[in-house]
Amino acid sequence: MANSTVIIDYLGEGLAAARPASLPIAATALGLYFATDTGALSIWNGSAWVSASSSGLPVELVTFIPGLPPASVRVRIAAARSLVLPINLTGSVAVARVAATGSVTVTLNHVVSGTPTAVGSVNWAASATVGTFTFAAAVTLAAGDILEMLWPTPQDATLADVAITFAATRS
Repeated sequence: MANSTVIIDYLGEGLAAARPASLPIAATALGLYFATDTGALSIWNGSAWVSASSSGLPVELVTFIPGLPPASVRVRIAAARSLVLPINLTGSVAVARVAATGSVTVTLNHVVSGTPTAVGSVNWAASATVGTFTFAAAVTLAAGDILEMLWPTPQDATLADVAITFAATRS
């Protein structure tokens, strides 16, 4: 099927033991097989079947704080499944519509069973609308864990309408 315009060149389902050992499709073609007895999804990589596990898939944790974030406010995101936040929070973004008057540091806590542990921070320099991250090590959030943002006291006079997106992966 060279130059196929079909999105999926092979789509199959059935018992795991019935999955074909190989596929007669081009190496660049897409083949999928769902094993109804195990619930496993396999992807044909051109020469062999590989697991389509969700591990490593990107996940974005998104939050928005309208107006001025109140002093000492805790903004929390609960993990619905196991996630990994990478070192330096690579791929994450923190922006504000209105720039900070002075420097602002928001503490990032990993909360497990109600106990917070500081793991990093989001930082805005004076007059900045884009924040930077301090995050020295990757952190795994188990299902039910919380990523908490603890805003400083006193609050900044102008930093407002803050949006933060944390880039994570499923583990």
